[in-house]
Amino acid sequence: MMVTQLQNQDPLQPTSNQDLLAQMSQIGQLQSQTQLTTSLQSMVLQNSLGAAGNLIGKMVQGQDDTGAQISGLVNSVHVENNSVFLELDNGSSLDMSKVTSIANGPASSTGPSTPSAGTTPTPVIAGG
Repeated sequence: MMVTQLQNQDPLQPTSNQDLLAQMSQIGQLQSQTQLTTSLQSMVLQNSLGAAGNLIGKMVQGQDDTGAQISGLVNSVHVENNSVFLELDNGSSLDMSKVTSIANGPASSTGPSTPSAGTTPTPVIAGG
């Protein structure tokens, strides 16, 4: 851009060195701001992806693109067009930014079990 400006300047009114330095400084600042914006967008995306990962196994409710309410258990997350989406157990995909409520998922069967009525638990003897 500056080369084109120098080639097309009026020889009777050349641009001063101060003006050129000011323009170079402005270009440098613009490049820095662009890089900072890109870095911040990347950090926000990574933060959203981490938050979405914490929703796996939880029940969520939100609005789809048409405004209809959808809900389901979060199975996985993915990034599409710089947005984070939740993949639900019912086959739907929900934009993370459109989640309206979050609840614990169904109780898992991997927790501690309690003995059935009428049975005696078997004692566990440690160390031997």
